[in-house]
Amino acid sequence: MIPRHGAHVAHVVHPDYAVVLNLATLESNPSPYRLDGIAALIWQLVDGTRTAEQVAEAVVDAVVGNAADVRAGVAEYLGQLRQLGLVEDAAP
Repeated sequence: MIPRHGAHVAHVVHPDYAVVLNLATLESNPSPYRLDGIAALIWQLVDGTRTAEQVAEAVVDAVVGNAADVRAGVAEYLGQLRQLGLVEDAAP
């Protein structure tokens, strides 16, 4: 899978964080999401050019921790972003 930002998502990226808004759910959820730290890094890496595995490896390289745990955490977080409609699969 190659994740990318959702088609109905607006975002602003700052060096330390990202602010993300799902325009498709604006009526029911008008609050933006603020992504800090590793979450912001993952957001920046999810650009439609990297596979989920490549995103996870980039995070492994950027943080201190057990590589298997980091990979599992990235996979779980990408799943959460998908459920929120913030991330989708890029077209092949």
